[in-house]
Amino acid sequence: MKESVSLSAQRVWQDTPYRRIRYAWLHQSEPGPNIALLQLEQGACLPRHFHPGWEQIDVISGHIEVNGCHLFANDHIYIGKEQAHEVIAREASLYHTVSEVQGVTICDTSPASLNN
Repeated sequence: MKESVSLSAQRVWQDTPYRRIRYAWLHQSEPGPNIALLQLEQGACLPRHFHPGWEQIDVISGHIEVNGCHLFANDHIYIGKEQAHEVIAREASLYHTVSEVQGVTICDTSPASLNN
């Protein structure tokens, strides 16, 4: 793989289909790995979903909950291939994610946590 650089001054943030969540690609390749930053406002939720390969999340700032596991700045979680998970921002948060391969399947578009 050749070098890939993502400069913050040139970063393009995009809205997701989910309220109060934006992302910016740092690196994309077919079939992977794919690397992104996700920015979540407090209370935002990525509904329950899974990926065809593993995913790793490193929290840069804030507090997120992944399947009941509370993560803060400098915390890391490894999520195995096809393991369903949802992400809830307990406070405004920024995290770095690496996905082994492209693809996501949404399990539930209206998780109970959205009603909290």
